Amino acid sequence: MSQVGTDFHSDQFQSRIAALEQLLSVLERTVVEQSERSGMAEARLTAIVQNADDAIITISPDLRVTSWNPAAERLIGFTREEALGRRTIELYVPPEARELVEKQIREDFATLEHDRSFVRRVERELRQKDGSLVDVSLVATGMFNSEKSSLGMSIIMRDISERKQAEREQALLASIVESSDDAIFSVSPTKPLFPIMSWNKGAERLFGFTAEEAVGRNVTELFVAPELREHASTLMKLDAASFREHPEQVRHLEVPAVRRDGTRIDIAIGVSGIYDGAGNLLAISNIARDITERRRAERVQALLASIVESSDDAIVSHSPEGRILSWNKGAEKLLGFSAAEAVGQTNLDLFVPPEDRASVQKIMQEDMERFRTDSSFVQHLEWQLRTKDDRRVDAFLTASAARDIAGNVTAISLIMRDVTERKRAEREMALLAAIVQSADAAIVSLSLDFEVQSWNAAAERLFGYAAKEAIGRHGPELFLPPSTRERALAEYLRDVESLRQPGGARYFEETSQRKDGSTFDVSLITSGIFDADGQLTGVSMIARDITEIKHAEREQQMLAAIVNASEDAIVSTSLDNTIISWNRGAEKLMGVSAKEALGRNILEFVPPEEHPRVGSRVGGLLQSGKPVNFRIHSKKKDGTVFDSWVNLFPTYDAQGNIAAIGAIGRDITEMVRLEREQAELATIVNASKDAVIGFSTDLKITSWNPAAEETYGFTAEQAIGRGFDFFVPPEELSIALEADRRLLETGQSVSFEQRARKRDGSSFISLVNSFPYSRCIRRDYRWRWNRPRYQSTQADRGGPAPGARVHTGTDRIVGGRDGHSRSRHADQRRQRAIVAAYGVAEKVPVRECFRQPFH
Repeated sequence: MSQVGTDFHSDQFQSRIAALEQLLSVLERTVVEQSERSGMAEARLTAIVQNADDAIITISPDLRVTSWNPAAERLIGFTREEALGRRTIELYVPPEARELVEKQIREDFATLEHDRSFVRRVERELRQKDGSLVDVSLVATGMFNSEKSSLGMSIIMRDISERKQAEREQALLASIVESSDDAIFSVSPTKPLFPIMSWNKGAERLFGFTAEEAVGRNVTELFVAPELREHASTLMKLDAASFREHPEQVRHLEVPAVRRDGTRIDIAIGVSGIYDGAGNLLAISNIARDITERRRAERVQALLASIVESSDDAIVSHSPEGRILSWNKGAEKLLGFSAAEAVGQTNLDLFVPPEDRASVQKIMQEDMERFRTDSSFVQHLEWQLRTKDDRRVDAFLTASAARDIAGNVTAISLIMRDVTERKRAEREMALLAAIVQSADAAIVSLSLDFEVQSWNAAAERLFGYAAKEAIGRHGPELFLPPSTRERALAEYLRDVESLRQPGGARYFEETSQRKDGSTFDVSLITSGIFDADGQLTGVSMIARDITEIKHAEREQQMLAAIVNASEDAIVSTSLDNTIISWNRGAEKLMGVSAKEALGRNILEFVPPEEHPRVGSRVGGLLQSGKPVNFRIHSKKKDGTVFDSWVNLFPTYDAQGNIAAIGAIGRDITEMVRLEREQAELATIVNASKDAVIGFSTDLKITSWNPAAEETYGFTAEQAIGRGFDFFVPPEELSIALEADRRLLETGQSVSFEQRARKRDGSSFISLVNSFPYSRCIRRDYRWRWNRPRYQSTQADRGGPAPGARVHTGTDRIVGGRDGHSRSRHADQRRQRAIVAAYGVAEKVPVRECFRQPFH
């Protein structure tokens, strides 16, 4: 309430008090002057007292009630019968004030003894019958008889509770107005100046003018901006007219203002009318508040709201209990819930995965305690959130508290950023780092000026430098020998230029150097390292020691050359019999090119009747892992079937498992034919009645047929390895030696007679035909007795002993028969039979002529 309204009510109340006091004075004079009048006058006064609105009582000098009108009954609550004769202070004076009131009344009686005009006017609280207190205005005067003796005291009391309440409210309002931070001032509705009527401290602080400077001045000239003064005057005129018609109206404005020092501020003004009891407009009240900071905050708030709403981050606020209060577009985008779906829900139920809710709730409770006790606390953590479609996204959360003016936590702000890609990248980075560190290959990164940036454990093992020794050093000095460094650096510079496009990589092989100075072969793969803008920042290098690989490659190349140059068919198949390699020997032998053969089943080159046998041999190889040799029929492209000797052997993978089967095949058709011929001719030799004996060039017996056993009486075991003197008497040796000399010199057969000795000591004359055994086999290969797989066959036929070797030189064949002589020269048929019986057994890939000994 304004000051003007307060003064109006106070003046009205004082007027009523003055009128009442005048009435009481009249009554007093009437009582004194007319006390002796007739009963009619007394009755009249009694009626006035009984009908008065004010409580009127009388008390005797001993303070007892002598009269108590109906108004007193209404005011105090005691009836007349209850009050009469009672001490007045016991009726309505509060106990704590009775002693003081009694003392004051007695002092008033004492005063009236010498001043009968004395009147006591006080305002105090009285206690009603029910114990409640009431504010009254009390007027006490003396009562005298005609002899001017004191009859007692009359007391007139009026209930002023409403007035006192209004005064207290008035005082409270005045205090509030005066102490308010808001500028409160009143303006006269008088046109056209609208002078200021009141101006509180808040107005002084807000506008800079004191009350003395402001009161009486035109409000529009005091703080209204010059450009708005005319408009402000128009509004005030309209307001004055409107307030007269509509007392309940209140007008709110936000306008700029100018302070005394010229600074401009934004103010909010509430304008309303001040009225008297009759409803007449007395003044216009203005309550102004500085909203400069609020307007600035609103602008900031609007900016922040715009930022929040347009942010890619999810920005959410929730109450201390976890109920969502706000939800921006970023949250909708991240989690899939609209603001309408989210606001009012609890964050635990909305986007926290069910399996995490218990732990999240515990964290929230702990954080809330921190927020309440620590105003600077901000929580940072990473967590998986649940989206509307029940996906999981990794998010980085920042939680902070929003507080009111008193510092109480009113809400929790959550900023959530999707870090799913970052977490994935981190996991990939960690995986790559682990791969790099655990890789067998040396992985090194270099800057564009060759400085080592990273150096993994394999690089330490490969080059001999620890990472702390290598990082920061000039890379080429660490792992390139001085002899190749200049060339390698030039190639590196060319690589840098070629690697500027992402995705480019270069493979090459180089000679590298270890810390101890040793060199080795290394394979290098270089690729570019790029920043976020796609700019080349360095080069990664993967190095692997290929010394063993290069050695293996050289061996492989040599073996490949041997395989490709071999006359034997060398083939490999998978475990399901599919051909996976086919050399030139196989092409020549089978009449099928490698292109035609690869991918076909090897059994296509074996007659069907041989398939079970092949399967059995392959099964044995797979079970034992040992090579298998066997003779089999094979089929060429043109359908020709031929005899072949096959050697099957397993090949293994890195885990030691049989991965493929290798086969070496050889055409033994000619050998089989010769074997047959040899068997036939050996039968002839062994069945001959002539003794057929073979000698080496050093005249040692190398063969001894059954006829020789019969003729000389010695077994082959006794004879083989002995010399001429075994069966030639000493006196006959010269003849044999001379014949042997002629044979070696001329290479022609020699026939002669000589005496021979039997086992039993007897001797006989024999015709000896000694001739050299020399056969020239003109082929691209030669046969040898050096393969164990043919030994048993030849041994069974009386052939050479296992492991015998062909040697050059001229051996001679001696034949004879007891008791008679034969022709001096053996015929060609017999020579062919001997050669066939004891001929070749293995191919040797050398084109030459040689002599094969006869045993």
